[in-house]
Amino acid sequence: MKATPDLDRLYAGLGQLLGIGGLRGNAAGSCRLVFDEATMVEFQPIPARHQLMLSCRLALETPPAHWALLLQANAWQAGSAGGWFALDPQSKPLLQMAVSLLQTDARALLSRLESLLDAADMWSRRLQAPAATSMQKVGDFMMRI
Repeated sequence: MKATPDLDRLYAGLGQLLGIGGLRGNAAGSCRLVFDEATMVEFQPIPARHQLMLSCRLALETPPAHWALLLQANAWQAGSAGGWFALDPQSKPLLQMAVSLLQTDARALLSRLESLLDAADMWSRRLQAPAATSMQKVGDFMMRI
C-alpha cells in the first residue's frame, strides 16, 4: 500500500500526540517508532482489509520452552491487549494487533499503541523468567488480568 493522505494524517496526528513533529510513513505507508531505545513498534498498512497492523517484538532472548505459553495465551487472548502472538522471520516472538483504518483516529490509535506497549512490556518481563516459574497455567494467569 502506498502512503495515502488519510494515513499521513493519522501518523501526523499520532506524532503530534506523542510530541514527534512530522511523523509520517515511508512510501509504502509503513512507520516505525522506538521507545526507551529498546522497544520498537512497527506500523504496516494492510490495504485489502483496511487495517493498520501494529507489531512489537517481545523479550530478545525467548527460549522455545516459553512458546507454548504464548500459544496458550493466544487461545484466550490472555494479556495480549486484544492482539495475538506470532514469530518473526528470526523466530523472535511478536505481539501484534490490527486497527481498522476506517474506524480510528490519532487518539484511538494512541490508546491501542499504549495497550500494545503495556502488554508487550508485561510479556517481555514474563518471558525472561525461568521457564519453570513462567509456565504457570494460563487460566491462573487470566484470573489476575
